[in-house]
Amino acid sequence: MLKLILGADWTANRKWMLEAISSDVHSKKPNRVLMVPELISHDTERRLCGTAGATASRYAEVLSFSRLARRVADAAGHGAISCLDEGGRVVAMAAAINQIQSRLKSFAAVGRQPEFISDLLAIVDEFKRCCVDSGALMEASGKASGVLAQKLEELALIAESYDSICSRGKKDPMDQMTWLLEELECSDYAASHVFYIDGFPDFTRQHMAILEHLVCTSPEVVVSLNCDALDSTDPAFEAPADTAKELLRIARAKGVQYQILQVEPEIGRAGSVARKLFQGDLCCQHSLSLTASRFDSVFNECEAVAEHILETVRAGCRFRDISVVCGDMGAYRSAVNMVFKRCGIPVYVSGTESILDKPVIATVLSALDAALGGFEQREVLRYLKTALSPLELRECDLIENYVLLWG
Repeated sequence: MLKLILGADWTANRKWMLEAISSDVHSKKPNRVLMVPELISHDTERRLCGTAGATASRYAEVLSFSRLARRVADAAGHGAISCLDEGGRVVAMAAAINQIQSRLKSFAAVGRQPEFISDLLAIVDEFKRCCVDSGALMEASGKASGVLAQKLEELALIAESYDSICSRGKKDPMDQMTWLLEELECSDYAASHVFYIDGFPDFTRQHMAILEHLVCTSPEVVVSLNCDALDSTDPAFEAPADTAKELLRIARAKGVQYQILQVEPEIGRAGSVARKLFQGDLCCQHSLSLTASRFDSVFNECEAVAEHILETVRAGCRFRDISVVCGDMGAYRSAVNMVFKRCGIPVYVSGTESILDKPVIATVLSALDAALGGFEQREVLRYLKTALSPLELRECDLIENYVLLWG
């Protein structure tokens, strides 16, 4: 049985799902699994316990796809597969390229470059998410022509060599979902559990294959999708609507009963703005809780935010109680730091920074580049400009001018 829960308000959908599981818990129905993305699994566990009560863990649990793999492995009596870390994947890919180096033409010149190996891993990841194996790539190369055919053939050889190396030791993490599907097909785990799935806008082909097995095997699979209708024309709901259609196609093809339920959105103070947020006609709408504005540049946007923060602080708020959320921290970081510093606003920036940008690491790497590269002009000047350079800034400027003048 497949049950699709559709609603334009994700919070209303989540509330419906939690209440449905809570009803199962109160009825003492076991083996309920709520599957959500990894990032919200902890918060969902807390919400489930708050809705279903202290006994929720006896009858229901919150899992992500990766945690489901571990749970199925435990149920089968053996541990989950051991996977390579990112460094191990790079080494395995380098070894795979080395094995077939003599057969490479298009990628022969760049096959040993670290950047190319990282790009190859990203390509292999995408192929595996889409369930495209080396055989499919080789078949596609036979239908193509010219340079494209050559590159597809070499990608197929690289993918086959990489999988061969991974099969002899730790597995590629991207194979975990394929392994999970194989384990589910060899066990009765799906048949003995009811699955609630929430928080996913769409699924990869690997996840969709797992869902297809669950829909065909489990007593009931309930999937919540954030879309207003199956034939939605709203760009914000395009991906979830396509996912719903794909799940319905699977149910019809496999002869599985299905049901579609519509969840009414909860009308809040920002409801009128939320309905138009992705329609392109939201300009400046105001309410007691929300102000929507548009600016010509990131700098002007940061200035307006800083001005609003100062007004809020003068009204009695504290800086520590104010949060600024950015869609792209890389684009906003410098503007936020500069504008807030000028306005006297203390700011703590929370986010990830590349370790390669740290002064000590940058100094060591630039020194190695200069030494290994034959003390070329660019590498040496880059080293001299680092934070731990042995020269003062004035001395570095003099040397740079001398080098640029005389070559």
